[in-house]
Amino acid sequence: MKYKYLFLSILISASLFSQDLKRAVEPKSMLSELPSYFNTRYIIIKIKESERSGSSDYFPDKDELLLQAIQKVMFGKEFHLEPLIKLSKEFLLSLKRRGEERSDITLGNLSLYYRIDLNNFSETEKIAIHNALMSMSELETVYFPLNHRPGGDVLHPKGAETPQLTSTPDFSAKQFYLNPAPAGLDAKYAWTKPGGDGAGIKFCDVELGLNKTHEDLVHDTITDISVFPSTTDDHGTAVHGVVYAEHNGFGVDGMAWKVKPYFSNAYDSTGSFDIANSMARAIPYLNPGDVMLLEMMDQSGDPNSTYAPVEFSQAEFDVIQNITASGIIVIEAAGNGNKNLDDQTKYGHKFDSTFRYSGAFMIGGIQSGTSTGGTNPAHQRRSPSSYGSRVDFHSYSEMVTTLGYGDLYGAVSNEKYTSKFFGTSSASPIIAGAAILMESIYKNASAGQTLDHKALKSLLRYGATLSYAPATDKIGVMPDLKKAIDQMLLALSAEHLHTIPASFVVYPTLADDALLLFDADNSSEKTSYSICDLSGKQVLENDLYLVSSGNRIDVSGLSSGMYFLRIDGSKRSGILKFVKK
Repeated sequence: MKYKYLFLSILISASLFSQDLKRAVEPKSMLSELPSYFNTRYIIIKIKESERSGSSDYFPDKDELLLQAIQKVMFGKEFHLEPLIKLSKEFLLSLKRRGEERSDITLGNLSLYYRIDLNNFSETEKIAIHNALMSMSELETVYFPLNHRPGGDVLHPKGAETPQLTSTPDFSAKQFYLNPAPAGLDAKYAWTKPGGDGAGIKFCDVELGLNKTHEDLVHDTITDISVFPSTTDDHGTAVHGVVYAEHNGFGVDGMAWKVKPYFSNAYDSTGSFDIANSMARAIPYLNPGDVMLLEMMDQSGDPNSTYAPVEFSQAEFDVIQNITASGIIVIEAAGNGNKNLDDQTKYGHKFDSTFRYSGAFMIGGIQSGTSTGGTNPAHQRRSPSSYGSRVDFHSYSEMVTTLGYGDLYGAVSNEKYTSKFFGTSSASPIIAGAAILMESIYKNASAGQTLDHKALKSLLRYGATLSYAPATDKIGVMPDLKKAIDQMLLALSAEHLHTIPASFVVYPTLADDALLLFDADNSSEKTSYSICDLSGKQVLENDLYLVSSGNRIDVSGLSSGMYFLRIDGSKRSGILKFVKK
């Protein structure tokens, strides 16, 4: 039967690509000096989680014992505890609870992150305060935040601005990344499917700024949720152009041009970098299946100023993990540090997914080949992209045609285009566009359901294009949207799923704790069943003996999402789908 091959293909994909979320906290370490890559105005602390600190009425700034212990190390000066994440405690605890219910993992309590302003302290005092706080048993995490940079190569070669014509030409032929695999991701195939325009999905970019009035953006629908005025920045403009530039016959074509765009710049109200809070402030606006793109990098612990993914720091990691556990898809640039993220001497276990795993898709960059004006060999990792086992996907990090800069066309900012956007900043929005298209097509085909990061990751890796030298490139795979979409729609196809005899009925199809399997023929057949999630991972199996009153199948231990129930009997077999609340 056809459905047997479908089920087999799902199981194969799951065995290759299943992965669970993990959260871990790196050991505390003392400082003897303040490296230049620290932002030492603030020190970030996280209260150790306990039954008391996790309660809704606990506030560290009202904990007299904690305040007294901190005061002892402050050289007699006043200090103030300020929540790091500027969302209500009730919201953050609800986010943690919902995420843990969906993912069945323990998440970091974001309401326990605070920061202390050390602007009036000397360097010697800051080192002493850091080390003293490190020794306090009440604190789980203590660190100075790192400086940040945009996720792409900030030395973009602008070149000479191209003179303006009467009307902007159509540059979409230069967007090779939209073409079929292996040259591209085949976004054009996605556009032929219902929902293949990004409609129904929200997209939030986190970085420095963008030109919201560019002629090729749906600028009147961008929701800016920043707390510090957003700048007009070519980098963000280029990113947004890749994702949702309009299909209007001129300029470029965005991958998901009907997505609902949001923007959160990486500054706080004082103009200082505040990545954790800039991500967190977007959470109330997003729903499961929506996509967040992190176009920033931490400055790593390297005196040569190379950069690492933003989840390098514990607060950022915990925020990302809370977001992905809630069902939101996070796309994270691997960074342009040309670093091996598997190097435990440099990074410890920060990027070891067997130790801690945020759930974000980490993106590396490849060469585009001389046929596009880029570098040979095509599909090889392009320096300065970082690499390692933690990097999930890759795309082009050179010669990406999009908005901004003006080296391709345009003398005024609203009409500038580039054919040279590069770095992990160009690779990451391409993967974000692919994620949006998968979610929008799936949502359309499944009556409003969405994919979590595990199911989406498995589908995007199905039949994907390998890099030039996978063993040494170590930057994951590039999705082939045609193969991924066909596999996804096959799994949802009624022709293949509803092959189970009509005498079998599963109730309810939207289940809470249990399913009831009824047999209208009242047979006493001995059968077995198995349940797989959308990625194909088998999560339950057992034997049962059909009874006329119905058989109860306990699904209380399953996370929320869509599943396949396969029934194998001596006379009848088949597959049905159901959704766990």
